[in-house]
Amino acid sequence: MTMLRKDTPSLPDSSFNPIYAYGKQDKSGHIHVSAEPSSQKPVSYSGATDEELRNVYNDIPKFYDRANALISFFQDVKWRVELIKATVRYAEKFNIVLDVASGKGELSLLIKRILPVQLVMMDYAENMLYQAMVDGDRILASFYNMPFRGDAFDAVMSSFALHAADEIEEVIKEMVRVSKDVIGVIAMGKSDNSLFRAYVGFYLAHIQPWLASLVGAKVQDYRYIYYIYRRIPTNSQVRRMFERNLELKEFRVKTLGSVYIAVGKKRKGR
Repeated sequence: MTMLRKDTPSLPDSSFNPIYAYGKQDKSGHIHVSAEPSSQKPVSYSGATDEELRNVYNDIPKFYDRANALISFFQDVKWRVELIKATVRYAEKFNIVLDVASGKGELSLLIKRILPVQLVMMDYAENMLYQAMVDGDRILASFYNMPFRGDAFDAVMSSFALHAADEIEEVIKEMVRVSKDVIGVIAMGKSDNSLFRAYVGFYLAHIQPWLASLVGAKVQDYRYIYYIYRRIPTNSQVRRMFERNLELKEFRVKTLGSVYIAVGKKRKGR
């Protein structure tokens, strides 16, 4: 695989898929490395290094589905479908879709079962992409620095990933940049109610790692989820981030505020 730097000169457009900012078109379904890892903004939880986090993400795939189920109190599939329906409801077109921080493609798989669309999966962990459940383009890249042209996708979506960003609003801005119309997100949230926050925090710190251990997962890997929860902003703060960057159509919270769904439209001229 060729490692392409962000400043790689563009070749004639005829050599490229029009959605990509750089990198030749390849319909083989192989994983494309879109940028030098060192050029991407690191994601860090409680002092963890960029390399440590990549190792965590690469170790998790075998138990990834169960992790999302535990975060969402076993409602993750239902809520992904809810996100898809809400996003389609506000989309002018729904032909070319980007799944940001796709993991193995749980969201992409559901989209493909519901609608015939062209999908691009993008994730930070190579092992996630190698185990993808959906055929098509798979891009190894950071959500801070997406290797796509502006207005490239009819819809840009993400499930159970945005909370992993140190700077959530920067990722929202990048999602808005590459979308020509609609953005849909489901992610771990944090209630504005202090009692709800305490309950969910206890669940993530103690109960979830114990449950994960019962299915053979590494407890330490799942404790990262609690570290993320501890530092993410409250739902009202996240809502304001969306409102600053797009025309927010829906913002719903689930299960004591531990999960939110946000859907919005790109403002004209952005």
